[in-house]
Amino acid sequence: MAFAALLASPGGGGAQTESGDDPTGAVRGDVDLEATMDSARALNMVREAYHEADWTVVDRIGKVFFAATEAAEPSVAGVEVAYYLGEAQTETAAALGWYGKAIAEAQRLRRGREQPPRSEASRIGEGESLAPGARLFVQKALLASAELQYLMGTEAEALESLNQLGAWRPVPDDVGARADLVRGWAYLAVKRYRDAEQTFGLLHDSARGTAADLQALFARGDTRVARGDLAGALEDYRQVARVNPDFLPRAALSSRIDATTDKKRAQEDTASPATAPQNPLFVVQVGAFADPRLAHDLVTRLEREGYAPTILTERAPGTASSRELIHKVRLGPITGRRKADALVSDLWMRLGLGSFVVPIAPLDSPAGEPPAEGGDVLHAPIVEESL
Repeated sequence: MAFAALLASPGGGGAQTESGDDPTGAVRGDVDLEATMDSARALNMVREAYHEADWTVVDRIGKVFFAATEAAEPSVAGVEVAYYLGEAQTETAAALGWYGKAIAEAQRLRRGREQPPRSEASRIGEGESLAPGARLFVQKALLASAELQYLMGTEAEALESLNQLGAWRPVPDDVGARADLVRGWAYLAVKRYRDAEQTFGLLHDSARGTAADLQALFARGDTRVARGDLAGALEDYRQVARVNPDFLPRAALSSRIDATTDKKRAQEDTASPATAPQNPLFVVQVGAFADPRLAHDLVTRLEREGYAPTILTERAPGTASSRELIHKVRLGPITGRRKADALVSDLWMRLGLGSFVVPIAPLDSPAGEPPAEGGDVLHAPIVEESL
């Protein structure tokens, strides 16, 4: 949730933590609630709220749980609840604080396994294997931390979190695949192109036939573009199109192939490239419909998952009639291509939704200067609904 909320719905969706300095502070105002609720009941409530995406309840009752177990031994439940609390935050510092607590609880648990616990039956989740239970949630906490650190531009910290993930083996395939994608993106961001290409290539080889396989292949294409291997990039993009033409909307995939082809043709051009904008803006388009009801159905689904979509309504291309409208469901605007690409991956991995990045020109674009190829101008005569 924290990843989606920070990308697409600032200020909405998750619970806001009042102070990032003390992320583990309990809800001291709920004195009666703390006095009457035991930790097992709090754990069950947090689990239920998490699965229902009720982030306010996760935030409130999760802190009650820690208030009720302040003096207790570390437990699998503590790792689990701390992870849920991290997912409930929309502030980066608060989310990282709770993920850090989950990691610390798991490390204390692992050290404690060297000696038998005083009372195994006293642990919450009796009968649950402590090591696998703690391992799963600490793996998720480390991965979520790495994703946020990558988005914050602290790639070294993201890579360190991913390195720590290797100490909690075995790693489930889905967590490992996502970790490799984030690792590759971090390498790409710091221009370690060969490391990025190798990471995406290994993931492509090990995850054949999965969503991560095509995502890795597409990301390797982007990496090859960055280091000037345009022929290799074209092969990657075309392979994605051959294996699954619907991996991205066909127009988006064709646009990427065409753009790379044009770059390849102009590779020997010695003309100075135009200066790129310092803070380019993008939106991620998730769907386009002639029927507005379908657009609103998609908006409802995205909102349930913590995103903040908008509907952009405009005339269909090549038509003059106001009756022939198209309703585009979008997320953004988003500053920076990196965040936009990460959101496309997040939508695919979490929801199975294909989407693509659309560059947009800011309001202060110089007069007469066209937007980037395939881009939109924010002040064009369109109708935009914020839902």
